[in-house]
Amino acid sequence: MRSKLFRIRLPLAVFLILILAFLAAGYLMIHVTLMGSLTEDGNYLHIDMKTIEFKLPKSWRTPYPYLLPFWENESVCAIYLLNAEGDAMIYIIYHKTRESVQEFMGEQNIKDEFSVAIFEIERFYTWFLQKNQSATLQFAENGTIKVSERQASYSKIQIKNISMSMGENVTYNITGIFISSLTERNLLEIIFYTWRDQAWNATYNDFQILVNSLVVKYESE
Repeated sequence: MRSKLFRIRLPLAVFLILILAFLAAGYLMIHVTLMGSLTEDGNYLHIDMKTIEFKLPKSWRTPYPYLLPFWENESVCAIYLLNAEGDAMIYIIYHKTRESVQEFMGEQNIKDEFSVAIFEIERFYTWFLQKNQSATLQFAENGTIKVSERQASYSKIQIKNISMSMGENVTYNITGIFISSLTERNLLEIIFYTWRDQAWNATYNDFQILVNSLVVKYESE
C-alpha cells in the first residue's frame, strides 16, 4: 500500500509542501525587502535603485505576491506598485540607453515625446476594449510638467463602462495619467491609474509624492 499524507500520495504531498514553502519564502523575502526600504519616520517606502530613486507611502505593495515590484538591467528599469486597497496602480519604465529608446520607438513607429504617452494610452485602451466592447476612451487633459528636473508631457484620460469580470453587472470608470519624458539618450514613462471613481481623489496625493520625489540618478553617455 502506498503511503499517503492527508489522503494525498506521499510524493505528491511532499511536492506540494515544497511548493508552498518556496512561495512562503518568496513572499517573506519581498516583505522584508520592502520593509527594509522604509524612511526613518516609517511612513514612506524609499525605493533607491541604481537608476531611479523615489518615495511613496508605505501602504503601497507589489501587485504580484511572489515577485519583487522592481527590476533593472543594463538597458531598462521597471517598477510596478499597487495600493493597499487594490484599486490603483503605478508603473515606471525607464529606457536607460539610446539603443533601448531607438529600439522601442522604432518598433512602435513613435516620433516624439507626447506620442509615447498616446501610444501607451491606445495600447491600454485596446486591451480593455477587447474585453469590454462598450468601453469608451475620453481625453481629459494634456500638458507638460517637470519630473526630476526634466521636461515631460502628459495626458490624462478616462475609460468608461469597464466591467471587471465576466457576468458582472457593475461597471467602473478608469482614470489615468500617462507621462513621458524623452531626451536624446533615454526615455522615462510614468503611468498611474485607478479603476474606481473614488480612488482617484484618494490616491492622487500618493502619486504626486512619487513624482515630486523621483530622481533619475543615472544618465547614459
